[in-house]
Order: sequence, then C-alpha cells, then structure tokens
Amino acid sequence: MDLQDDEDSDSEAVLLPAGPPRHVAEHSFMGMDAIEVDSDDEVIVDRAIQTITVPRKDTHVQLTRLYVSHFLSKWGDRMWEFAIALLLIEIWQDSLLMAAIYGLTSTMAIVLLGSVVGHYVDTHARLSAVRWSVFLQNAAILVCMITTVSIISVGDTMSAGAYYFCIAVIMGTAATADVGALIGTLAVERDWVKVVTAGDSELLARTSAILRRIDLTCQLVAPLVVGLVMQFTGSATATGKTMGALLIGGWNLVAMVPEYLLLIRVYNSYPALQAPKQPTAVRAESSLLQTMFRQFITLARGWRVYFQQSCALAGVALALLYCTVLSFHTIMTAYLYYRGISESLLSVARGAGAITGVGATFIFPPLQRRLGLTRTGSLASILQLGCLVLAFVSPFMADTGQGDCSSVAPAEYDDCISGRNREIVMLSLGVVASRTGLWLFDLAVSQMLLERVPEGVVATVSGVQGAIQSIMDMLAFVLGVIFSDPADWAILVYTSFGFVALSAACYALFAARDKVQKGYQGLAQDLAMEPM
Repeated sequence: MDLQDDEDSDSEAVLLPAGPPRHVAEHSFMGMDAIEVDSDDEVIVDRAIQTITVPRKDTHVQLTRLYVSHFLSKWGDRMWEFAIALLLIEIWQDSLLMAAIYGLTSTMAIVLLGSVVGHYVDTHARLSAVRWSVFLQNAAILVCMITTVSIISVGDTMSAGAYYFCIAVIMGTAATADVGALIGTLAVERDWVKVVTAGDSELLARTSAILRRIDLTCQLVAPLVVGLVMQFTGSATATGKTMGALLIGGWNLVAMVPEYLLLIRVYNSYPALQAPKQPTAVRAESSLLQTMFRQFITLARGWRVYFQQSCALAGVALALLYCTVLSFHTIMTAYLYYRGISESLLSVARGAGAITGVGATFIFPPLQRRLGLTRTGSLASILQLGCLVLAFVSPFMADTGQGDCSSVAPAEYDDCISGRNREIVMLSLGVVASRTGLWLFDLAVSQMLLERVPEGVVATVSGVQGAIQSIMDMLAFVLGVIFSDPADWAILVYTSFGFVALSAACYALFAARDKVQKGYQGLAQDLAMEPM
C-alpha cells in the first residue's frame, strides 16, 4: 500500500520506522489497535512505512460544535435541577420527603438501566443513541414542568386520584430525563470525544476539562437566572414558581433543535462516527435464553467487565462520593430553603460552588501533566475531605433537633437565630470549598476510565460506573426519606462525611496497588532488556 500525498486531506500522517509486515487488524502502536482506513481517520501499515492518525486540522471546529451542543443541554439541566427542589418543597411543605422521593426515583432508573444503556450505546449506531438522548431528555423535562406547574396552580382543587397521578408523572418523567441524559453522556462525552480527539491524550484531557467547565458554568449561572426570576416575580406566591418553571420548559423546547443539529454536523464530518461499530468480546450470538433474559444477561456481563478493569477501584471511590447530601442538589437545597434562605441567595451559594468547581477544570490539565492522573486523584481526595470538615462541624453550631426558631422561648430566640446562621454559613462554606477537590477527583478518575478501558467496552464500563454512582446517590435519597424531618439533618451530614472518608480510603488503596503494579512492570521491562 502506497502513501499518497494529498494537500486537501483532513488528517496528518506520522511516519514510523519500518517494521515487519503485519496485517492492519493486528497492528498496534503504543497500545492503540489499528483500524480500517477511511478518508478522515487513517491507519496504514506497510513493509516500508507505518502511519498513525493525529487530530484533524479542523478538530477545533468540530469540538466547538460539541461544546455549544453540550452547553444547550446542560443549561436546561441545571436550571431544572435547581428549580425542582424549590417546586417540590412548595408542593409538600415542612418536609424533605418529596425531594428525597424525586431523587430516589431518578437514581433507581439509572441503577436498573445503567448497564443496559451502556450496552445499547456500544452496540447501536451513534446517531441513533444521540437522537434518543436529545428527545428523551428535553421532552421529559417539558412534561415534568407542565405537571409540576399544574399541581402548584390548581392542586387544591384536584381530586386525590388526580393529585397522586400528577405526582407519579413527575417521578416518571424525572427518571426518563435522567436516562436520556445518561445516553447522551455515554455517547458524546465517552465515545464521540475519543473519535474527534483521535487518541491524543493531552487533547482528550483538555476537551474533558472544557466540557466539565461548561457544565460548571451552567451550574453557576443557570440557577442565578431561575432564582432571580422566581424572586422578582413573587417568591412567596405560586406566580414566581410558575414563571421559573415556564422559563425552563421554554428553553428545553427551543434548544432541542439546535442541540441536535450541531451534533449532526459533527457526525457528518467524521466517517469514523458513521462506520458500524465492530463487535467485541462482550457481544455474543443470541441464544433462546439470551433472548428471554437479554437485559439481565447484559446487566451481569456489564458488571463483570467493569470489575475486570485495572481502574475499577478508583471508579468505586468516585461512586462513593455520590452518597451525600453535602452538595447543592435537591435535598440540601430544600433544607436551606426550609431554613428561610431565599431563592436568590440559594442561587448565589450554588454559583459560588460552581466557581470553585470551574477553577478545578483550569487546574487539572497542568496538574495532570506534572503529577500524573493517580497522584492528582490522591491530592484531590485529600483536599475535598479537608474542606468538608467545616460542613461536618456545622450541626454543632446550632441545635438542629430544636426545629423552627419560632417555637423557642422569646429569651432564646436571638441565640437560636444566631446559631442557625452560623450553621448555614459553615455548611455552605464547607461545601463550596470542597468543589475544587471534588471536580479534580472526578476529572482524574473519568480520564482513567477513558484511557485504561478498551475502546469496545468504554460505554459499557461507563454505564456500570453510572449505575454504581446512582446506587450511592439512591442510598443518599433513601436516607433522606428515612430522615425527612429537617430536625434530623445532622444525621445526614455525618453519614455523608463518612462516605467521603471511605472514598478517600478506597482511592488510597487503589493508588498503592497502582504504584506496586507499575513497579512490577518496570522491573519486568528491565529484566527483559538485560542480555541473556
């Protein structure tokens, strides 16, 4: 096979020293298997020369399209994630129960379907997966918004049957939206990005950091927009909540089309994305038993593949961080709102957490180059645990079992309010400061899963990772259901801190094993190089 010069080619060739003739399918360079030749992504093996693909010249254009599409998706997600906690506390006042049930339903869907969704992404056409993701996510949020507004507006006049039907619709559409989001994450952030970056580790790290930065920026600004809309249209009335919900629903309806069209542009620019996926060892011929119990077989197979990976323990450490209420998500937002924090102040606190998280996306690339992924993860784990000590001691600042300060004696009212303020400030500061360590850790482990997992099972492993994270998330919401009384908040704080500490211990074990394994590999290489 001759390498022909083509000035208009979208890819660049790197010449390697001549080696023994091999078949393309068997060739490997630096652990990357060769693939079939196409016009954009090319791997050529010859007796005289060998070439590998480097990122295309227009990669920045394609990545920009991915970034814009990612922004359109995440902006709607973050607006709804913030608003739903406030809407649910409006529906079911003086309790965190509804917010906990909402989160529990969503995470149960990911636990049950995470591996199956990953297998679907691995085995089906890339564009089909993205199409389902965009439709399910946006349509489900729109239906959930309409239903929630209906309950807030006319819930008092509804029959009991209609009321609980609407509650069921809210829970069901929440689960559907999360499944749609998972499909998009696995398809675009885990699969498409690897194709577009063409195996360039540094570009992959930078791309992952930018995607995370977009997410955190949306987490910073989107709640501010929703909070201000609710605040200035009447936070104490149903009107403010309705306006916020209508803003979110309108965004998802309008953004759905450009989000999908941008992804199509990227898809059409890469023949490698359009090519049928190659079968892997995870896939097998269907038998009658497999046909009858396909989902269960796929589920078990996915979990087995996951725990065969060298970085599985690091993934488990990341998942343990999801069993927490110490984040500005549904339960903690509902608790702070119950304590009298306004929508605008809640959005500011959430935004401050996003700022520290965005900082992590700038720190990660140079830190990863200097320390490596494993040591970056260790540093991030310690940083997060140290910052959360503030949140751990926050319940001691006030008697959380005391209930509302309005019920205390007049002589103790000022002390109660002062204690509540100290508790809220320390809780918020601890959570905000910990976001840098959290997102550094997330970026480090996520890149390990991308780099160390074989390409054919990336989505399957990522699906199981999502399922484990959702199990931990679900456990946090189960605890929220059990301890739904705000007076029991301290129990949730202490339990959450315990899981963060367990995560740090788990990752320390992984780092120690990884160091030993690399030591053995280095020793084996040294022995192999010694003359016989």
